[in-house]
Amino acid sequence: MINSSPALCAADVPYSKGECHDDGICYENNEVVPAHIYKINWMVKAPADNKATVVCAVPNNPENLEDFRMPFKNDQDQSVLYNVQIRGHPNGPIYLYPADSFGSTSTLGLKNGETDKDLYITYSPHEYSDICIVFEHGPVDIDEDEVTEVCTEFAKTEAGDNPFGSDISSGSAGQPSQRVADVGRKII
Repeated sequence: MINSSPALCAADVPYSKGECHDDGICYENNEVVPAHIYKINWMVKAPADNKATVVCAVPNNPENLEDFRMPFKNDQDQSVLYNVQIRGHPNGPIYLYPADSFGSTSTLGLKNGETDKDLYITYSPHEYSDICIVFEHGPVDIDEDEVTEVCTEFAKTEAGDNPFGSDISSGSAGQPSQRVADVGRKII
């Protein structure tokens, strides 16, 4: 995230806050509306091995659950369910997916061995603090504990600073997968 700068706009590309003036800058109550630029680049890979996914106990034999444990799979054969969550909004966390509804920790899913990713550059009048990949059914770590979230703080930069590398338009995650493109992402 870049420290705030004036929100730019055009008559055919309005900004979510304020009014667009002839100078191409948004104003609200005669004050320049600030904008924060975000580059969100993420990737999730489901473990190829069933042993590295969450194990669900089958409740038919409560005396010996160890004999009746099996890897989680939903009705679409997905073993990892997750979403990307942005934190720091005044109204609470925001799920980035899907575009047309609130979303949940199970909006996106992967079968064993599949990978999903997205690269999203946008700007917002809000200053967010963290971004997390949150799991409803996540992988397990080396200690066989379920991973429930992986978070990082947004990095602040100044004009002219570019900690993202020489080409800010692309990153290691590349373009969104078809799965992500199908659900769409929110405008933050």
